Amino acid sequence: MADEQIRLLPIRRNGDQTSGSFKVKVAQGSVLATVALERLAFYSLTGNLVLFLNSYPFLWESYNALNASFFFLGVTCFSSFFGGLVADTCLGRFKTLIVSLLIYIAGYVFFPVIAEEHGEVYKYGNSSYKNFTLPPICGKMTDPDNLGPGLSESCNSKMDDVFKENCSGLVYVILLVVAIGAGTFKSNITPFGADQVRSEGSRVSLTFFNWYYWCVNLGTLIALTLVTFVQQTYGFFEGYLTAIGALGGGLIIFLFGFWTYIYRPRIGSVLTTIFRIIKEAVRMKHKRKKRKELTGRQDSVIDPIEQVGNEAPSGWLDYAKYRYGGSFHESAVDDVKKLGKILCVFITLIPYWIVYSQMETTFLLQGLHMKLNLTQENITVECQQTKSCSDSHHHTKDNSSHPQDSPHLMLLI
Repeated sequence: MADEQIRLLPIRRNGDQTSGSFKVKVAQGSVLATVALERLAFYSLTGNLVLFLNSYPFLWESYNALNASFFFLGVTCFSSFFGGLVADTCLGRFKTLIVSLLIYIAGYVFFPVIAEEHGEVYKYGNSSYKNFTLPPICGKMTDPDNLGPGLSESCNSKMDDVFKENCSGLVYVILLVVAIGAGTFKSNITPFGADQVRSEGSRVSLTFFNWYYWCVNLGTLIALTLVTFVQQTYGFFEGYLTAIGALGGGLIIFLFGFWTYIYRPRIGSVLTTIFRIIKEAVRMKHKRKKRKELTGRQDSVIDPIEQVGNEAPSGWLDYAKYRYGGSFHESAVDDVKKLGKILCVFITLIPYWIVYSQMETTFLLQGLHMKLNLTQENITVECQQTKSCSDSHHHTKDNSSHPQDSPHLMLLI
């Protein structure tokens, strides 16, 4: 009897919950560091994208700069959907993450290129002005006559067509590539991180995701404070160079942890299963209805199967279950039925994200209209129909207290 009380398995100690506890910690650290650096690069781009396009040398209209930001965020969301589908059905999460980071970097590397300042410096008395020109990769300016030495504004031509803006084609291609990489990365890094702690218990998983969101917020904080300060004070070239360095560092760290990761096999897309269940339920329900019409009876051939255990189908999706003539397990169908309730919760997040997205777009434009200098009178130059832009340019050059080569932002409304 004494031998029966002896444990056959050793007691797990807190420091040795799994045989590969060190590898688990390295895997978690690699994922968390990569997430923080990627978020830093992402918000370094979106945080000042509107201001970047609205200032020299691009001088985009404010609404066109907003549309570019919305385009980038929209493509990021759509690519998250397709990125998850590719990972679940084709490449797996690890390979998809590597490809997404490479695409991310391939597009991001062009931002320092187009952000590098070009132009000649002109002197007018005691002041000096820089005549900004587009980078050679962008080609010629849309309307170079509107940009002479000193401060000038394109007053007489409001370019409603975004593709008439300076370097618009290249900018949109770059944004498209970066958005595809960012969205694909975002949709796969969270479940990949969950794979590393799935077998460690609920407490380890909870700790990991607490640190995960701290890393997200840390990267965002650094991007929206330090990097944006560098962009507005020293130049966008330095700011984007810092972000691309962080993104490259994230790729290196993520590759470093490859020997510690847990690789889950591809099990197919959940969305594919959902659509198959819906299709099966519709097919079986239509088949049952058709049999009723042919037999002319209330009960069809399939009804005895439905009445097993005196329980009728509670909904039309139940027709996809084995017990009602379908080809799917009951738990899979029940999960799809619960999806409707989950979607109701997610719909409530739409107003939140609508407001949240304004932080990087319209809130910035609102800030540019605020009177920040309360000690001096703000001088506003407006283009009237009775005045030419050349007169407005002359008036601005003589009265503006901010030389063009100093850090400032110009807004075209």
